[in-house]
Amino acid sequence: MKRPTVAHLALGLGAAGAFLAIRAWRRRAATHGTRLPNERGAGSFSLEPATLVVIRASRAVIAIGVSSTGRIDVDASSAAALEDIVTVSREEDGSQVVLDMAPRQTLRIAVPANCALRVEAVRSCVRVTGLDDVAVDCARSTVALRDVAGAVTVDLVRAAVNVELSRSRQTHSVDLLATRSALRLALPADPGGTYRIREVRSSVVHPESLENGIPVAVQAERASVAIRAA
Repeated sequence: MKRPTVAHLALGLGAAGAFLAIRAWRRRAATHGTRLPNERGAGSFSLEPATLVVIRASRAVIAIGVSSTGRIDVDASSAAALEDIVTVSREEDGSQVVLDMAPRQTLRIAVPANCALRVEAVRSCVRVTGLDDVAVDCARSTVALRDVAGAVTVDLVRAAVNVELSRSRQTHSVDLLATRSALRLALPADPGGTYRIREVRSSVVHPESLENGIPVAVQAERASVAIRAA
């Protein structure tokens, strides 16, 4: 029986090292996302979904819609490296994934329809379309929520927000907290809304409450809130 030579040992160690490197890369990819080819030349990547998707941004322009792939797809306007665009953290049980965006990014993000969404933005322009269970916490930003449903929560400080509830999907509740902000809410005339208003030095205009309407809670301080049924 031949004894292993130095060359054999080196070859074995090299193979083991390569295996460990590949396994580490796969773990990083599963946690932090994998780069995808993009014909437009912009940087893009994809992530495994989670129950809750949290997006944090500053001085950014972000459009968020429904994913057609079942994954969280991010398409950036620049071809920068992934680590220069976003930092991703994930709960081990898959309950939450957090995307911390680098400042001054322009991004298109697609989120699976069965994921809840939370957006925390400062000095940004944010558009969300077609998603359920949306929470927005923003300051000095402009936000447009279109065709949203489920539980909708908006917390504003010195911001301008337009919210249009879905006509085809059920909205369970709407919670609006506005401080020194302008907020516009459009909800379906059927079933309409049931309103609970608390305001301080504010202008809050809303239709008459309807029995079995969508519960709408408004807290306004030095804000302008206009609610209409259409």
